[in-house]
Amino acid sequence: MFANGMTAMFSDYWTVKDGMQSWADILAENFRKLNGDLKLKSYVEKIITKNGAAVGVSCQNSIYEADYVISAGDYKKTLIKLLDDQSLIPQELRDNVSRAAVSEAFFTVYLGLDMSNAELSKYMKAPHVFPLEVKPGYDIYNSEDREFFSKTATSLYSPSMVNPQHAPEGKSSLMLQTVVPYHWMNNWGGGDKEAYKQLKNKAMNTMIDNASKYIPGLKDYIEFKDAATPLTYERYTHNTDGASSAWSWNPNKKFHKDYMSVNIDTPVKNLYIGSCWAMQIGGVPGALAAAYQCVKKIK
Repeated sequence: MFANGMTAMFSDYWTVKDGMQSWADILAENFRKLNGDLKLKSYVEKIITKNGAAVGVSCQNSIYEADYVISAGDYKKTLIKLLDDQSLIPQELRDNVSRAAVSEAFFTVYLGLDMSNAELSKYMKAPHVFPLEVKPGYDIYNSEDREFFSKTATSLYSPSMVNPQHAPEGKSSLMLQTVVPYHWMNNWGGGDKEAYKQLKNKAMNTMIDNASKYIPGLKDYIEFKDAATPLTYERYTHNTDGASSAWSWNPNKKFHKDYMSVNIDTPVKNLYIGSCWAMQIGGVPGALAAAYQCVKKIK
């Protein structure tokens, strides 16, 4: 598994040139061309069932009837939170879903730099840089280590080195990223907004310090900075714990029986999983494969 991951990282790591939003825009445009009614900012509140089958969803006090319901989201929340009749899910499956481990989340720093792409490339050499170094005491499972970010490795990615349009002329964009422990520091402050802000800033500044080893004087070039925590990713994706790639990649913590199978079926008739959660390793490949299987199922 590790060997496959390293192979993908160094020889099969690809980026959408115009950014992931451009890909989403293309899909949305095509959906509308096919007479689809796309409702943005419309989170489903309940999946409605009748006689053991999914028959629609409720959203913002409206009911949308459907022959099929395809969940393009979190498997756990689909079956445990959104489904209106929990008796349709066998207790053993509910227990397995509840305790199944999800993939680790990321902490990401977003920077806008007063540095040209040409200058940035002198230091980075390539758009993606993965330093393979961690300091003594590093433990991805230690959620109470306040100094975790000073011990972890920081990866660097410059979108503007791939496509200069991702930054104004003469400027550049840079992302810093690392995998973080589940619920770091009482899940980023235990709900206290001020504590959350302090932890977020501490992590962000430490990541910038880490990256400064590879880009000398980095702090002096920063014109914009922001960061996303696992809570940020959960808020926008609704993935449990901000999971980066659906289920855990740990071979001892599998939910699906194998890594590459595509599992779109649920115990509820006409309810399918059309997201990355249909595959153990998840990610974009899992999402594409699940969506394709769903289309074949209902066509």
